[in-house]
Amino acid sequence: TPSSVILGWMAIKGGGARGNTAAMDAAVRLLQATARDGNLCASSLAGVKYVVEDELIFLYGEGHAVISPLYKQKLFSFLLSPLDQYIGKTNEALCLDQLLSIFGCLLVSVPSEVVLDNRDTVFPMVFKGLEGTNVDVKLSSLLLLPKLWENIAIRESFSLIIGNFIGQVVVALCDSRSKLLRKAAADCLACISTFPHEKIYPHSEHVLSALDSGVSDRKKMVRKAAVRARAFWLRIGDQG
Repeated sequence: TPSSVILGWMAIKGGGARGNTAAMDAAVRLLQATARDGNLCASSLAGVKYVVEDELIFLYGEGHAVISPLYKQKLFSFLLSPLDQYIGKTNEALCLDQLLSIFGCLLVSVPSEVVLDNRDTVFPMVFKGLEGTNVDVKLSSLLLLPKLWENIAIRESFSLIIGNFIGQVVVALCDSRSKLLRKAAADCLACISTFPHEKIYPHSEHVLSALDSGVSDRKKMVRKAAVRARAFWLRIGDQG
């Protein structure tokens, strides 16, 4: 309903900007609305996204305040558990896509240390985003992963389960629906090539087969990304 979106907007303008907990309370109330009435799911989650996203909210052409990073960390801690619960139990594809989209917005807004502290919850949720069918959610996950891997501690944690992610990235590379998704997948595979050799070598044949298709993609941007990634993975195969 429009009231859900309005509530999200009010939380940012009147609550988050003034340094109180109104934004967090509004976000939780909107998430709770999805549990009470499935028909409210899409509009309620749209309201939550207004609270979460770091962007100017416009009214009559004038920009309004943005929630500070400090409150984003609090919002992340506040919403992570209910988001995890809803993602785990929802059966509606639209709701799941929007929940994962909100999760992605939260994840990119907090320091890597916060992500690492919650890795047992965060990593499975990122993987669930890759498993889904929504192009936007899959693209957000692929763009997010290299940013997370810039942190050494997070890279080390991911290296233990990197094999699970490689398969999903390869699937995205072969997705005919979006050139941006295929390019992001090729870029992600290039990044994965820097992981410890013993963790990724068993997957090199599968990855190279997918990249062979990528280098003949109909879109130039995908071909260039695939050629770059393929060069890295060929070296991995040669080191056998």
